[in-house]
Amino acid sequence: MSAHHLPPTFSPNPDHIPEILKDVCNPSLSIQQVADRLQTPIDSLIIWLTRPDIADLLERYECVCARRARLIVANLLPRLVDIVQTIVTGVHEEEQRLASEPPTSQTIIARRAARSLALNGIRLLTRFAHFGRASKMGAPAMKRAALEHVHSNRINTA
Repeated sequence: MSAHHLPPTFSPNPDHIPEILKDVCNPSLSIQQVADRLQTPIDSLIIWLTRPDIADLLERYECVCARRARLIVANLLPRLVDIVQTIVTGVHEEEQRLASEPPTSQTIIARRAARSLALNGIRLLTRFAHFGRASKMGAPAMKRAALEHVHSNRINTA
């Protein structure tokens, strides 16, 4: 490959890096739009973003954002559990009411929808119960915990 096929080097002023990274992380801007704003070819911006120092900075930022999202959800868990329990209880009551009516195509469809909603609520509650545990366990430990859970359920229902 000849030298004239290589993209021009993008090396911004270090003082501008926080603003560039802010634009890169802005969900309303595409990477092409960021490159356009910086008046640099997209391939030059991409190469710059993969520089070890910049890639490391982005990796750390991503980890902090993910942790922050988990903390926010963890803080909201009691309220979310209450909401889902209320929904599941309401859906169960609706299902019982529909079960007492003569079956029609509308009640059958409504009962299926209610069951689906209840199952999704139960799945959410189960996920809430295990929230945060998966990130603290490695893949083998998660698999072992899942198998132990299935095994204990089989014993309890037998």
